[in-house]
Amino acid sequence: DAEMKAAVEETASCKQASNEHPPTPSRLTLLSSIVAWDAETRKILRLALPYTLSGFASSLLHNVGLILMSQALGVKAVAAVCLVQLVGDLVDGVFMSGLYACTSLCAHAVGAGQATLAGQYVQMAVMLHFLASLGMWYIWYHHMYDLILVWLNWGDDTTATLCQTFVRTYFLRYILHGMSSGLWQLLEVANHTVASAIFGIAEGVTGVVGVGIFVYTCDISHAETALRTIAWIYNATALLYLLLG
Repeated sequence: DAEMKAAVEETASCKQASNEHPPTPSRLTLLSSIVAWDAETRKILRLALPYTLSGFASSLLHNVGLILMSQALGVKAVAAVCLVQLVGDLVDGVFMSGLYACTSLCAHAVGAGQATLAGQYVQMAVMLHFLASLGMWYIWYHHMYDLILVWLNWGDDTTATLCQTFVRTYFLRYILHGMSSGLWQLLEVANHTVASAIFGIAEGVTGVVGVGIFVYTCDISHAETALRTIAWIYNATALLYLLLG
């Protein structure tokens, strides 16, 4: 009896020790548990795939637009467009911080059943972006030439002049982008990520098609007029899909 009791106690202690220190899973087992196809994975992919496709399409269509302009307008015109977009995207990224924060804020509001609060977040963020963009547009309208040629020392007189011409019209697209981003935030929070991605891709395709039709069918001998028209094409496309959204 004493030996059996000792054996039982030893077995129980071994089981307790094994429970306290479970065997370390292999790396392959750990990886397979992470990438296992389950309900959570499907939820993540439903959000990630539209974002990924929209981002890829946006980059691709942007480069296609630059290729079309370079074939028709030359290197200096494309350099002017790239410089304006580079400086504009850097500054607009700061102004968009409030709208980026709405991704989390609106999700919390909708999850708490406060849909009206989510709309108020977006309204405030859009208004702040609009006011900040107006101030920056006034500065760039008068001083983009100095910014490119004097302060940054990029390009030559012709490139800086084309930058000044292009930004005076193209900057309207940044204002429209802030408004449309607020709308896309609401669509994404309301579980309409696919619709948001479709609108974004359709806007990019429409803009590129419009630029392609213009550069290959119209008179583009005057670079400044051509860039101004291209800027209006992008502005009209952004306004169209903002209203449709």
